[in-house]
Amino acid sequence: MKNNKVDYFINKNKTQNLNKKAIRSGGLSVISRMTSHIIKTGSIFVLARLISPEEFGIFTMAFSFIGFFIILNDLGLTDAVIQKEKLTHSQISSLFWINLLFSSSIVLLLIIIAPYVGRFFKESEVTIIVILLSFSFIIAGSSIQHRGLLKRNLQFKEIAIIEVIATILCNIIAIILAFFGWSYLALVARQLSRILIISIIAWYFCKWRPGIPKYDPEIKPLITFGLQSLGNFFINNIAFNLDKTLIGRFFGKAQLGFYHKAYHLAALPTNQLSMSLFHVSVSTLSKLNDDPEKYRKYYLSALEVIAFIGFPISFYIAVMSKYIILLLIGSKWLPSAELFSILGLGAGIQLIYSTCGWLHVSQGKAKRWLRWGIVASIFIIIAIIVGLFFGLKGVAVAYTAIYYIIVGPALYYAGKPMNLKLTSIVSVLWRYFIASVISGLCCWIVFVYYNYSINIVLNVLISFFIYSISYLIILTFLYMSLKPILQFISIMKKFLPGKK
Repeated sequence: MKNNKVDYFINKNKTQNLNKKAIRSGGLSVISRMTSHIIKTGSIFVLARLISPEEFGIFTMAFSFIGFFIILNDLGLTDAVIQKEKLTHSQISSLFWINLLFSSSIVLLLIIIAPYVGRFFKESEVTIIVILLSFSFIIAGSSIQHRGLLKRNLQFKEIAIIEVIATILCNIIAIILAFFGWSYLALVARQLSRILIISIIAWYFCKWRPGIPKYDPEIKPLITFGLQSLGNFFINNIAFNLDKTLIGRFFGKAQLGFYHKAYHLAALPTNQLSMSLFHVSVSTLSKLNDDPEKYRKYYLSALEVIAFIGFPISFYIAVMSKYIILLLIGSKWLPSAELFSILGLGAGIQLIYSTCGWLHVSQGKAKRWLRWGIVASIFIIIAIIVGLFFGLKGVAVAYTAIYYIIVGPALYYAGKPMNLKLTSIVSVLWRYFIASVISGLCCWIVFVYYNYSINIVLNVLISFFIYSISYLIILTFLYMSLKPILQFISIMKKFLPGKK
């Protein structure tokens, strides 16, 4: 037990083999997320045929409201634990009990206000869903510090196992229940079971156990940092869920079902990558604060990797949205296709935007992040409200466009304390963006303009092959070398478990 405590609370390897460990951790995280993504995609394929758009819409109404509180659950203390260089068992114990008390308060609050949420959406089932989902907060709150310590110690193998097992089991549960006619309650069960499984396995892997809470003056800076970080997450979460909340209120459950499915499919691939790399990158960058040059180099290298993947995914799904919808969830979801295409255009740039969080948190600049979050959320909320006047398509266009507008100022502001120039960031990104746009245009000409079609499966496979080949050829031409491809392959090899 003592060795475990030393591992969790003392930063033994501040810079030693940090790059290799970060790449390995990132690899494990990405692999687990992509595995989870494949499982989720498979479950979508099944659940979308067992549950109607209206039933998905009812669940989304409740979940969009719950989403305002989900980000509050850890009080920002996970980031504080990861970023802090030195911690003690007593401090973590106090944070554990604070988290658990706060989670319990959220449960009580949600139970009280659930009927009013149902009235807002004019759907009585929403009340039931909010009450049921409220219990997920206390379950998640019981393992927040355990998961934070695993991430702090770069134990991403264990985190990967947790993520994959939870994803497999919760989707099996949801499919079985949906098959037996549980409707939207199957989706509720999926959410609750996932959080329960994650918490149980996190306690198994992290041998730390909470002690009796004691007052420690060093807790105050951790809570301050956490609350500032939380403030940004909460404000962003309001903007993140507002589109779905307003669509549910003004356009009804069926339209919300179509919009949410389009949004979910567009965001899923890039969100998996973003979430995979956030804590790995924060953990690594935090250890490089004393060496700005290495800090900038690591960030730009990581940015290059996610641009290599993120931009082509974004433009491919934008062009081939109709065929992807038909393949994955069937013709009854076809109204989602155009929305999927519009939102897909923004997926890649949102992935780049998400790296601002790496910079703010790793530098301990939670207050700067909060300031930016307030400014950005104001612009996002205004865009969504304006888009609402033009229907679902208007909201999708507004949501996508606003990220293209704010990404530059966001990266400039986040990188300024480390003297990370916006020109350096653009110089890393532009080739991947151009290659993705041109490749998307090639696919659009063949499969949309000339409407080339064999069958749905072959169309997706052939278009993906054409897109991938054209993307790699154009990228090689823009670089006048195979450097980005070879670099990506090299990093992927280091990602693989067992590679030294």
